[in-house]
Amino acid sequence: MNVNAMGLLLRQLYDIESGTFTYLFADTESHAGVIVDPVYE
Repeated sequence: MNVNAMGLLLRQLYDIESGTFTYLFADTESHAGVIVDPVYE
C-alpha cells in the first residue's frame, strides 16, 4: 500500500513470522520518516 497525498508516503509491510503489519510514514519533501512496529519482542 502506497499513498502519496499531499506529500505523505505510507507503506504497509507484512511480517509472515509474527503475522503483524509494520508501517512507514514519510514526508516526501524532507524525507523525514517514522516506522511504527507494534511487535514487542
